[in-house]
Order: sequence, then C-alpha cells, then structure tokens
Amino acid sequence: MHNCLFFLLGLIPLISTSQVLHLPELRAPLQATTYSKLQAEAFSFTSNQAALAIFKKPAFSIYGEKRFLLDELAFFAASAVLPTSSGNFGFSARRFGSLNFNETEAGLAYGRKLNDRVSIGAQFNYRAFKANGYGSSGLLAVDAGAIFQFSDELRGGFHVYKPAGTLTGKESETKLASVYEIGLGYDASDQLFLSAIANKVDGLGMQVTASLQYAFTKLLLCKAGISSGSASFFMGAGVELSDFRIDAITSYHQNLGITPAVQLSYHLPD
Repeated sequence: MHNCLFFLLGLIPLISTSQVLHLPELRAPLQATTYSKLQAEAFSFTSNQAALAIFKKPAFSIYGEKRFLLDELAFFAASAVLPTSSGNFGFSARRFGSLNFNETEAGLAYGRKLNDRVSIGAQFNYRAFKANGYGSSGLLAVDAGAIFQFSDELRGGFHVYKPAGTLTGKESETKLASVYEIGLGYDASDQLFLSAIANKVDGLGMQVTASLQYAFTKLLLCKAGISSGSASFFMGAGVELSDFRIDAITSYHQNLGITPAVQLSYHLPD
C-alpha cells in the first residue's frame, strides 16, 4: 500500500494538474491561523502574504512531518517575519520528498496595510523539482493576496499562487497548476479562533479546511482541523517555553494512516 502511494505521489509533479508542495492537505496545519488577528504566527503569511501586515515583532517557525510514516514523503518548512516601518517582510522555504525525488521552494514576501480595514501582500518564489531519471528543473512563481477586516473579530481574504513558465525535464515539459484560495477567520475571544479556508488547484476539486485553535492559558494551546477533499483531519497541542513554543501535531487519513509532525516557533516577548 505504501509503495503504491509513493509511486502515485511521485507522479504528481509530472502531470499538469497538480503539485505536491501546494496540495491543501499538506499545508492545512500551517495555514490554520492565516486569518487570525490575535493568534497569528510566522507560517500564517505563507497562505496569504497580506497576513504579514499585522506583525509588530519578528517571528520564526520551523516545521517537519513524516507523511504516513514514510521517509520518502518527508516535508519540512521554515518561515520568518521581519517587521519594518515601511511594511513587513517574510521569508519561506519548503521541501518535500527524498534524495531521489523532491520538490523545493524558497520565497521572499512583502505585506502592508493600505488602511485599518485592508491589507495586501505578494511573494516571489523559486521552485525546483528533481527526480532521478527525469532530470531537474526550476521556475519562478508569484503569490498575491488581500485580507479585509470586516469587524474587530472577523477577517477574510483571497490568495492566488501562479507559477510562471514550465518545468523542463529530459523528455517532457510540465506546466504547474495555479492555486486559488478564499478564507474567513473569526477571533471569538482572546483564546478561541475559528477558520474556514477553501482551496482550488487547477484540475482538482475544491477542498475546504475548517479548523480551530484554543489557548487554555498563555502557556498551553490546542488546535484541530478537518479537510474535505482528502478525508483527513489533524490535531495538536502547543506548549510555550519562554520565547519559544513547541507544537506536536498528528494528521490522520482514514485509508493511509497517521502523519506525525512537530513545529518549533520563536517570537519576541511582549
């Protein structure tokens, strides 16, 4: 079963309708706080660069998971935020796969407020793909998004990821799909945040991810979410240790099993 899964996932970047790094189920735990005003973290902007605008202090996060307990399906990500007086900058990097097959992407983002109700952001990325027997290639891609503050508690927005050009292998060229997203976030209180995000990858059906994050205290929180398209859900808990937070997260697919993950985040103290 696992060998079959690896083979199928390995083909994903070689067809025109999909791309592993931007499949919604791979990104779900990282985008849970994208539309939160009170519980944003360094990964929030990777789903919508306009989320950069609310940061007032530097932040940094790293994340790693072993998808379905397979080394060949390892996924790692890192993200950093640097606020400035002229807008906020973000850096992100992601890698999926093994030495024989992998996708990597690195990007530089910028976001700022237009006014108290509207924020915008954009990101430029370099995307690389390597597969033994197919060669390696790279291309540029652009993210852009906007977030609207509808009320003190409710935020929403949209985001587009658009690759430019094609990946060129030994025998073929692959045009990667664009990704579209709309989302809503509701800060019900200082402790509870609710979110719903709809993702559409060209050539695939729409997938909706609903999630929540609840802070029991300043030192302990929990999170959970469910994704419609992949019939999977995730849950996790985070513990604050001085300026650092450690999250342990588990995703579960009803047919393919569990995916353990860990996230380490740093932020300057208030």
